[in-house]
Amino acid sequence: METLEQVIYKHALKNAKEYGECHPKNIVGKIIAEFPASKDNIKDTMRLISEITTKINQMSKEEIEQEMTKHTYYEKKENTKVLSIPNAEDGKVVTRLPPEPNAPGLHIGHAKAMYLDSEIAQIYNGKCILRFDDTNPEKETQEYVTQIKNDLNTLKIKWDEEHYASDYMPKMYELGEQLLRQDNAYVCTCDGDTISLNRKNKQDCDCRTRNIDQNIERWKQMLSGDFDKGQVIMRFKGDMASNNTAMRDPTMFRIIKTSHYRQGTKYNVWPSYDFEGSVMDSVLGITHPIRSKEYELRDEIYYKVLEVLNLRKPTLITISRLNVADAELSKRKLNKLVEDKLVSGWDDPRLPTIKGLVRRGILTEAIKSFVLQFGISKVESKPSLNKLYVENKKLLDHITIRKYFVLNPIKVTVLDSVEKEVQVYNHPQDHTLGSRKINVNRTFYIPKTDFDNLNPNQDFRLKEVYNVKVMVKNDNELVVEFDGEEVRPNQKIQWVTDNHLECEVVTLKPLFNDKGEYNSESINIVKGYCETSCDDLNIGDIVQFERYGFVKLDGKLNGKLTFIKCHN
Repeated sequence: METLEQVIYKHALKNAKEYGECHPKNIVGKIIAEFPASKDNIKDTMRLISEITTKINQMSKEEIEQEMTKHTYYEKKENTKVLSIPNAEDGKVVTRLPPEPNAPGLHIGHAKAMYLDSEIAQIYNGKCILRFDDTNPEKETQEYVTQIKNDLNTLKIKWDEEHYASDYMPKMYELGEQLLRQDNAYVCTCDGDTISLNRKNKQDCDCRTRNIDQNIERWKQMLSGDFDKGQVIMRFKGDMASNNTAMRDPTMFRIIKTSHYRQGTKYNVWPSYDFEGSVMDSVLGITHPIRSKEYELRDEIYYKVLEVLNLRKPTLITISRLNVADAELSKRKLNKLVEDKLVSGWDDPRLPTIKGLVRRGILTEAIKSFVLQFGISKVESKPSLNKLYVENKKLLDHITIRKYFVLNPIKVTVLDSVEKEVQVYNHPQDHTLGSRKINVNRTFYIPKTDFDNLNPNQDFRLKEVYNVKVMVKNDNELVVEFDGEEVRPNQKIQWVTDNHLECEVVTLKPLFNDKGEYNSESINIVKGYCETSCDDLNIGDIVQFERYGFVKLDGKLNGKLTFIKCHN
């Protein structure tokens, strides 16, 4: 039987290894789950956790890894079951994170596949590769690469290797020519309308009858830049009579004469995803690529290309695409919202982007828990973001300090008041999160909603201070008299003193209504007063305004604080 100190020590080591530094709040749940008696005296437990994590955070990475070998860790079996995959050998599984850098970051739909890739690699003690599918120079930029990597770091997703498909262009050219020499592909000079009509009618085009030498000659002309965009493509010899339209001689290479963010003007012939995706998975040793269900019809051409090139075939894992009922996940539509200035940017807190969600105050742990609950399944689902918010509230509730806030404040004057210093705990249950002292006098401010419900001669308690009785109630002011300090079961009302800060809270609703139309009322700003200790908060800090909700500090300007309400 391990002691409490040993349980804390081993979990702190693991947390420090995974995230670079261990924070006490991140391991409390694991400690209590494995050592239930620890919650009997949570104050001493938190003190012990703090002491041990401080010690571990001073260790080097090598020392932490060495210490971890002395302990046994039990993984969650349910995750292993949900994320089990076929043809997997422990230590030999290789997954890949395959973003295309054609947008300034990721959204929650991407997070599902990224987390699955990462978790599967960990479960099977394998390797996870970050591979940028950057073979469309018209849409991709280095800035997008940087933003995507930032989002992955935000999600705490780690990778073992980093590759760029565009760096493998010579290899893809070599394999493309191999297709031609094996008579598995041909160079097509038909116009787009003709190609579409022939595909629709399951009819071969005249270009398909060219011999190998003629195709090689045109291929070399393509590489030399003799053709312009749209004049010529290389097509795979599939089956034009197939009921699977993906097999009707799909494009393997096309002309794009645009400077590439990474390769410059070195190349003007670029592979299609049907070619690049399958070839790069095989060349990089990916054993279990994850693709969404929308690509399922293309699995046949994926394997056929690898078969004729005599390349190793991975085991494709198909999952349903994550669609969210009350959010837009199309990168094209998200970018249009930004371009039309209907949102402030890719980090607008109304957006389901990683940047937007984090700015709103959604923890990465909540995002991970939300997306992984769908597991590896083809079953379509369309959950509401409210499920994500519920998960986030659960996490925030245990770790977030409380602050006093008054919405639409009304002045309260206390007759015969008792000036005093009030000590208020930062968390109602977890007193290890500390406390603060507030000096109170005869002037308070309370929320208008509470003010409206008060009647003459009614008594109530100014929370944590004393009891008062209503003497005079005007339209926008209240006069009360001191009515004792003994705690009685009266109505308790939130307050701030005359020493307060002005603040505003940005409240959010879905960007689109039920008809799919832009909701012009999706953002609203309410004003109020908060306690002066809020001035000590840093941008990005999350607190709970008591009796209001969780908020994240988004800005400080001229003494005024701007918060974003995390969720309703």
